[in-house]
This record gives sequence, C-alpha cells and structure tokens, in this order.
Amino acid sequence: MNRSFEIEMSALQFGDCMVFRGGFGGGGATGFVGSSSNSSMKATNNAAAGDVLGPEMKAAMAMKSHCEAERRRRERINSHLSTLRGLVPTTSKVSKMDKATLLAQVIMQVKELKNNASQISQKTHLPSDTDEVTVEAFIDEMNPREILIKASICCKDRPELLSDLKKIIRSLRLKIMSSEIAFLEGRVKNEFVVACEGNTNCPNMEKNKNKLSISLQKALESILDRISAQAEFSPRTLLAGGKRRRSPFESSPYSLS
Repeated sequence: MNRSFEIEMSALQFGDCMVFRGGFGGGGATGFVGSSSNSSMKATNNAAAGDVLGPEMKAAMAMKSHCEAERRRRERINSHLSTLRGLVPTTSKVSKMDKATLLAQVIMQVKELKNNASQISQKTHLPSDTDEVTVEAFIDEMNPREILIKASICCKDRPELLSDLKKIIRSLRLKIMSSEIAFLEGRVKNEFVVACEGNTNCPNMEKNKNKLSISLQKALESILDRISAQAEFSPRTLLAGGKRRRSPFESSPYSLS
C-alpha cells in the first residue's frame, strides 16, 4: 500500500515542478525538479538582451543600406561622367578635369554641334519637323519686267505632292525656273523658283507681284491642310512613299519641271 502510494505520488506535478517520492527499506526521499522555471528565466533574459541590442542592430543595418545606396549612386555618376568625357574632343586634360569643368566643356561642345547641324541643315535644305510654307516675291534684277517668286513647302512625304504642286503652278500661269527636293525620314522639303510668263499677264508689276505671292501662299497652305486631313482620317501610314526613300537622307532628282 505504501509502495503503491509512493508510485502514484511520483506521477504528480505541482505547477512548474515535478515531485518524485520514493524510498528503499522503509526510507523515503522527496525530490523536486523544475520543468520550465529555468527556461522561462532564460527566455526573459534573452528578451531583455534583445530589447537592448535591437535598436543598435537596426541602426547598423540602416547605415549599411545607406552606404550601399550611396556607393551605387556614385557608380552611376561616375559612369555618366565617363560618357560625358567621350563627348569632349580627346585631349590629355580630359581625364583630369573636375566635374564642373567637364560639364562646361560638354555644354560648349553640344552647342557647337547644334550650331553646325543648323548650318548644315540650311545649306542642304533638309526638311524640318514642322509643316511650313514660305513665299517671297521680287522683281528680277536682270529683267525688270519679270516677277520671280521663291517658295518652299515642308511637310510629310505624299506620292501626290509633286502633281499637286504642278497643278498649282499651271493654274497661276507661272513658269518653273528651278527646283530642289530633299527627303528625310518620311518628310520632304521642296524649294522652287517660278516666274510670271510675259508682260501680258503682268501689266502692273508691283500689284501682280503681291497678288501672285498671296495666291501661291494660299495654294501651298491648302496642300498642308489636305495632308493634315488625310493623316487624321486615314489609317494608312506613309508606306506609299517608301519606295522613294532609300536612305534617311536623300537628295532627289525629282523636279517640278
């Protein structure tokens, strides 16, 4: 009975402690073994340590992230500066330039290139990105009884453009003296000089000069309006003119005459 009672007591647990009782030869002993007190104390200590080290670790991680971001930023800047150095004419001083000097040199170089491109465009009569018409009438110095009109039209290339220009010139009874056409990436610029045919059509030189100039201006502008309307309502692109555009820039032998 006593042994059975002792065995049953050995299986009892009180709170966080396990109680073992038993003995031999009538003796007895009681032992207590903690089941979770030590682990709870360790967890409490670890949590306290975590509360102390947490902010420091977070600060260290934030600092590391900031340093990495700064390093990548500097690498991007150096890469861009290296690209800019390639825009400056090669000299022994390019690699030694500070950032401010390098940027100033690049700005000067870009302005110079832009100016050169503008001059080349004026000399070669390249089409611009803007649809425009220019008309200038004057009296021929070699023949004071003849009216000359210098005109140009810049627009998207259309296969019917030349035929439209010819119709306009014929309707105004003008004679083509010279013409020049340039193509650039789907755009065309046509410059031409026309003259009034004979004195019978020009009884009053100054009056007819202004009249012809205004008439030609309106006729050319009507072409631009028609091209804009076609581009707005037609789903087709300028593929119809593709056969004539063999390169990004082409001086064309086509003429109005």
